Amino acid sequence: KKACQLQIIPEEIETVKVIYDKFLETGSLTKTDAYLLKNRYETKKGNQFSRFAIKGILSNPVYMIADRDSFHYLSENKVDLFSEEQSFDGVHGIMAYNRTLQQQGKSQKIRPMEEWIVAVGKHCGVVEGKKWIQVQQLLGMNKSKNYRRPRSNVALL
Repeated sequence: KKACQLQIIPEEIETVKVIYDKFLETGSLTKTDAYLLKNRYETKKGNQFSRFAIKGILSNPVYMIADRDSFHYLSENKVDLFSEEQSFDGVHGIMAYNRTLQQQGKSQKIRPMEEWIVAVGKHCGVVEGKKWIQVQQLLGMNKSKNYRRPRSNVALL
């Protein structure tokens, strides 16, 4: 069998870092989305980012650096860890399996963290564990807020 290793694409990683920083600064998916739109950031397919895509990037542990903070956070959330604590070296990233419940014809649903299977990957992490955890806490607080889509992007003045 052969193992695959994720490759970092510098332009895309810079966009990911901007998304994390802007979300931590604003605390809002909508404001992060507006910033990306205003500054002409695009997905790798050349489309505008949606709030759904931004949330997907922010909640994906693949960007998280496997460090001491991430180890403790994952342990506290009863994630099934397939790496020892010393593997969380502050360099490599996280690989999470069984994160989504995939059903034919339906959008992917994120499973509870205690159902995840996590290992330290061979790729370099991008976002510090502490920062990734802050983002998860903000996303959790924002869950209770209802999103109301703006009626239009046209202003009177």
